[in-house]
Amino acid sequence: MTEKTMVPLRLEPFRDEETGIDFRGAWDFGTGGKHLLLGADGNILLLSDSLAEQLRAGKTGDDLAIRLLQRGFAGLTADAGKDTLSAEACGREEIAPGFFMIDLTDRCNMACRYCLRDSNAVSGSRIMSRRTAERIVSCLAEYCRRQQMDQIVIQPWGGEPLLAAEMIWFIQDALAAEGVQAQFTLETNGLLLTEETCAELYRRRIAVGVSIDGGPAVHDSQRVRLDGSPTFAAAAAGIRRLQKWYGDAVTVIATLTRQSAGGVGGILDYFAGELGLTHIKCNYVHASSFHENLDMCLSPAEIRSCASEILDKVVGYAERGILLNEYNLYTRIINLLVNPQTDACISHGCLGGRRLITFDSEGGIYPCDVTDYPEERLGSVYSGEPLTELLRREIPLKPYFTGKYSEACGTCPWRPYCRGGCTVHTKCLHLPAGSVDPIECAVNRAVYPRLAELILTRPEIINLLAEQEILN
Repeated sequence: MTEKTMVPLRLEPFRDEETGIDFRGAWDFGTGGKHLLLGADGNILLLSDSLAEQLRAGKTGDDLAIRLLQRGFAGLTADAGKDTLSAEACGREEIAPGFFMIDLTDRCNMACRYCLRDSNAVSGSRIMSRRTAERIVSCLAEYCRRQQMDQIVIQPWGGEPLLAAEMIWFIQDALAAEGVQAQFTLETNGLLLTEETCAELYRRRIAVGVSIDGGPAVHDSQRVRLDGSPTFAAAAAGIRRLQKWYGDAVTVIATLTRQSAGGVGGILDYFAGELGLTHIKCNYVHASSFHENLDMCLSPAEIRSCASEILDKVVGYAERGILLNEYNLYTRIINLLVNPQTDACISHGCLGGRRLITFDSEGGIYPCDVTDYPEERLGSVYSGEPLTELLRREIPLKPYFTGKYSEACGTCPWRPYCRGGCTVHTKCLHLPAGSVDPIECAVNRAVYPRLAELILTRPEIINLLAEQEILN
């Protein structure tokens, strides 16, 4: 792989009178006698040179026409005009949350330099009450019954969620008693991962990710205790305790800053070599409304460079038959090849409020992790109003849900997956409603073209990174 990527050819819509289909247009990525077509809703189709030439000539033929119809690249001429809504507009109409964050506490036992929350801003312990937890459980149970949901995902959140570990156990048990199948996933700073806590998390089948920003020097320069003392040793010890129970299923989350991103290759080597990790997630720090951290935020050019280096490193490991799965790369591969809405943030743009809901420690309902912003509050579990009805009423009224678009979006092949990016990022930058998230835009423009090239030229690498045999 090189920094230079394929330049796609835009195939304009046309009508084929012989086969009776309307081709809807696509982006054509081609190399080595193979082509990847990318459609307006993120669907793809792999073609040979001959079929791609046939399509460019405005001729489909029966075999190609069927494939175009099956993959959503074309419609029957007789149906022209019946579907007036775009795929993007249709997707945004669906309100069906399946991922729920529960903000158990704003307290934290650390004071990270780039913290995005107003943690520890007031004295005293602010942990969700049992009464509020019970109302949230009742709200979720009623929602699941009304929507006939088979399973939901719950993420306890903070602050440091393990400061409220007993409340996590209570909510999980209460949901189970209501007949709600809930997969719990937890992100922690690792300082409270004792042997006993690790065993309990494993017994309860709670997926765990630990925040660690690299080796000791990198991590301790960014993530410290309240008294300023280092935290790397405690976090690394917590990871090793988890590995006794979870093995390769332990994930770490690294926040990349301007100070650390230049050495991201070394950070990944440290994770793989010293900590024995196979699953990681790299997040780019973004502006905070509560702490001065703009000096730590990367420019779009720096993000593109860092994203390319992460891909290079992951592919390098894969070439040696070693899995180093970076979650954001994995999700983008799945976006391209399978195109399900696997991630509420980077599969089909921001789906906060539609696929993701957050409850704050007082029972307030929010579209995402914006519980420190009262203006984004949608309602409360104490109102008794069914969740779906509340969302249908409030979503049209809130600036949070304004569609994001720029002139560059009109010619961007990756718009179906991005749709303007993360609303929280733009909010923290104090950008006007409707502005595009510069972080997501930079990552997508750096990574997606190279993934398309890998799909066409190195399918064995893609299969390893996807952890399944998708391509042959």
